[in-house]
Amino acid sequence: MNMKLAVAFACGVALLGLASPSAFADADSADADVDSLNSACQQAWADSEASATCQATSDGEPRHVRIETYTHTTHHICWLKVDCTWIHPAVYGNQTSTREYEGRRSHVRKLRNCHGILLAKACDT
Repeated sequence: MNMKLAVAFACGVALLGLASPSAFADADSADADVDSLNSACQQAWADSEASATCQATSDGEPRHVRIETYTHTTHHICWLKVDCTWIHPAVYGNQTSTREYEGRRSHVRKLRNCHGILLAKACDT
């Protein structure tokens, strides 16, 4: 074995010895936290009125994207991309539009399909 290879092998063994089992457990915990946050966004979407007439696109499943903190208040931000169907009064039949939404998880829960537009408030008529 040449000298460079021997040193590299020894360094690799030494580094592996430094990685404690808890380091791997922390990585698993972080994955579990992300899964939990994504599940919370998906549940907020399922609880929304809009979920009855809008379906997540193949790449738009509701998911957690970040945490924002403002003056002692933490907001979990979700993102989703959906196809929304509604009856257009001037056109015969249903219309479908694709919409993206990024906002607080508490607002996702309030989303409505307002003529193909996602709003976290009452629809204007």
